[in-house]
Amino acid sequence: MENMKCLVFLNLRGCTSLKHLPEINLISLETLILSDCSKFKVFKVLSGKLEAIYLDGTAIKELPSDIRNLQRLAVLNMKGCKKLKKLPDSLGELKALQELILSGCSKLKSFPEVGENMNRLEILLLDETAIKEMPNIFSLRRLCLSRNEKICCLPENLSRFFGLKWLDMKNCRSLTYLPKLPPNLQCLDAHGCSSLKSIAQPLAHVMATEHIHSTFIFTNCVKLEQAAKEEISSYAQRKCQLLPSALKLGNKELVPEILFSTCFPGGEITSWFNHEAIGCKINFESPQHWKYNKLSGIAFCAVVSFQNCQDQSRTEREQTNNLSAKFTCKSIIGDKPCTETTWKVGRWTEQGKKTETIESDHLFIGYTNCFHLRKHIEDQHPNQCSPIVAFLEFSVTNINTSGEARFEVLKSGFSFVFEPDENKNIFRDANSDASPRDDDISCEATIINETPRTNGFLMGQANGVMNHQMANGKPSEAHSYTRLQQGITNIQH
Repeated sequence: MENMKCLVFLNLRGCTSLKHLPEINLISLETLILSDCSKFKVFKVLSGKLEAIYLDGTAIKELPSDIRNLQRLAVLNMKGCKKLKKLPDSLGELKALQELILSGCSKLKSFPEVGENMNRLEILLLDETAIKEMPNIFSLRRLCLSRNEKICCLPENLSRFFGLKWLDMKNCRSLTYLPKLPPNLQCLDAHGCSSLKSIAQPLAHVMATEHIHSTFIFTNCVKLEQAAKEEISSYAQRKCQLLPSALKLGNKELVPEILFSTCFPGGEITSWFNHEAIGCKINFESPQHWKYNKLSGIAFCAVVSFQNCQDQSRTEREQTNNLSAKFTCKSIIGDKPCTETTWKVGRWTEQGKKTETIESDHLFIGYTNCFHLRKHIEDQHPNQCSPIVAFLEFSVTNINTSGEARFEVLKSGFSFVFEPDENKNIFRDANSDASPRDDDISCEATIINETPRTNGFLMGQANGVMNHQMANGKPSEAHSYTRLQQGITNIQH
């Protein structure tokens, strides 16, 4: 191998008898793959030009200190190195490193101080490690800390991670407090943080960003205090207040249907929803002079019970289900319906041998634009007020069988959201203590008292915003949980 001076790519994946490499200097080597070399124990720097190293599934206990010489290294994958106990301080000198994967390094207890050198690192996966503190790396865009039993709090300066888009905290069962979140965060998954009690107030600063869609998941956070639930709901309200103005900054036709969603334990529709009903159906009739030309979006919510999901068979748990909200609108003037739209509010797949259930009722809140509705009304009834009758119904269907899943919607509600006054600073008001109201409408919702039963078990808020997927593409738990479908790709190694 000493004569392979032009070798740039070396793949020894799955060489289970390989224990070490000979003392060689492959001066041109850029990519080294030693994945699943289960007896490989000692790694030595073979080339100063290395850009990608894959040591996942090896028996390495530590990295050499001269790894600092790899100033071109962009990807370092050590997933599943269960004997790895520490990282060298020199790791923080890798200025070109963009992706560091330490998932499943169960004996790793600390992360080295990185200083200002590691300023290009964007992806850091620390799930299933024993690290007690979150590293202060402000360049991060994606951070995974899921299934970590040691972390009990996050740094107070978390809101300064302005580039962070995706934060996975699933099943961090020792986490008790969540500080103020970064303003550009698109996905927070705190599912199963069973000790989480309180969150910062405000939860995050609401602002207009290039990525307006976001989702925050708090399913199975069973110890959340009432004040925390109220703050999550308040943040959702502020977000819905801001979105009509934020939409004006971008292309309305390109935004995903579900722009914002959140879910947390709870059994009551929050007070800022003007129209609510028992069950999964709600009816609405607008007043005669309805300002539909200012209509921007719809905020909706549903209280979901999972009691009927506890006795599912394994076959049933491996089905994929959709939670949908069907919106039908008809103008009172004329016989033709204005529009009928179905939004995929949630999608989930429960897989694996381990059954993890959601035992309490949960509240789901979402926001979608409704430019299509306004356009239909304007096209059919230009230059006149057009009162409407609208119907909103939540339902769950099984993708594989086209049947119903075991899932009950106990209560539902919605509010129309209108474009703000042009003279009003919506960005300032959205972060003030004042609560937004859609008082442009003064009408009563017609309550439908029947409670149709559907079936199922919840996994995600969907259609461009989230798909519940397991981290790293390996479903080792009962469900697969969220990942963003736009802007962030699910890294699989």
